[in-house]
Amino acid sequence: MMPGVVAYPPSCSGAAGNTSSEDAGAEVPHHQPVTLTVSGGPAPVTVTQQVGRGRDEAKASLEELGLRVEFTDDEHSETVPKGTVLRQDPADGTQAHRLDTVRLTVSAGPPIVQVPDVVGMRSAQARQALESAGLKVEENRYLGGLLDTVRFQDVSGETPKGSTVTLTVW
Repeated sequence: MMPGVVAYPPSCSGAAGNTSSEDAGAEVPHHQPVTLTVSGGPAPVTVTQQVGRGRDEAKASLEELGLRVEFTDDEHSETVPKGTVLRQDPADGTQAHRLDTVRLTVSAGPPIVQVPDVVGMRSAQARQALESAGLKVEENRYLGGLLDTVRFQDVSGETPKGSTVTLTVW
């Protein structure tokens, strides 16, 4: 058997240097040339931008390029909505190969904060305590808030940072 043409195309699954053939195992006369296909390794691809996309959309886009996707632990972000990719590695424009892995970090939304109990406080003191915890404050003044005392608050326990707490002030 004599090798005829030897080709080195990229392969979707073969490592560089592996041989493949559509006629593997076929018998040929010893004087007939055969074509050997030697894998040039996985095909090159350019990693595309996924930051700002939703988790599922980013995963599908990268898998369409033949890349594998690995998600790191979600991270809290006050600026990136929950479920949105906030970081990727390797970065947009990086040259990679099919079957390489791209790591994505997805936003878990804003961090959870403890809501201070401000019932019984003066409105300015209550506002300062809530704003210090990273919360927004709205006030409903009953009878003009004559006594300037917080009687009720609509959120207690824990809530995402940046949430609004409405106070009823008498």
